[in-house]
Amino acid sequence: MSEMIQRNDRHIQQDAETDLRWDPRVTIKEVNVIVSQGIVTIFGEVSNLSEKLAAKHIVKHIAGVKDVINELKVKIPDEQKQSDTEILKAITHVFLWNQQVPRDLRLSVKDSWVTLKGDVAWPFQKKQHLTPLVQF
Repeated sequence: MSEMIQRNDRHIQQDAETDLRWDPRVTIKEVNVIVSQGIVTIFGEVSNLSEKLAAKHIVKHIAGVKDVINELKVKIPDEQKQSDTEILKAITHVFLWNQQVPRDLRLSVKDSWVTLKGDVAWPFQKKQHLTPLVQF
C-alpha cells in the first residue's frame, strides 16, 4: 500500500510543479513541492498575495490532492512597495466607495500588515464583503 501512496504522491508532485510553472496567474521562479499522502506543501517566493492565493487554488484542484499547505512567501519587489500611509489611504478609499463596508470599521497598517477592527451585523458580511477587499 505504501508504494501506491508514494507513486500517487510523485504524480501529484509532478503535476503541481508543472501547473505552477505554466499557469499565468503565478510567476514563481523557484518552487519546491513536497507531497505526503496527498497533502501538498508548496514553498517558494511570489511577488504578491494574489499569486500566493492563486497557487493554492491551482494545486488544490489537482487530482489526488487532499489538502494544501501554502508556505509561499510574499516578497514585494522594491519598486512596488508602498508605505503604510499609502496602503491605509488606498484601502480607506476602496472602503468609502463600497456601501457594504460598515462605516465604523477601524483600519490600521503597520509594516504593511492591515488590521481591521469593528463589528458586522452578520458573519457572512465579513467573508463576502471584507475579505475580498483586502486580498488585492
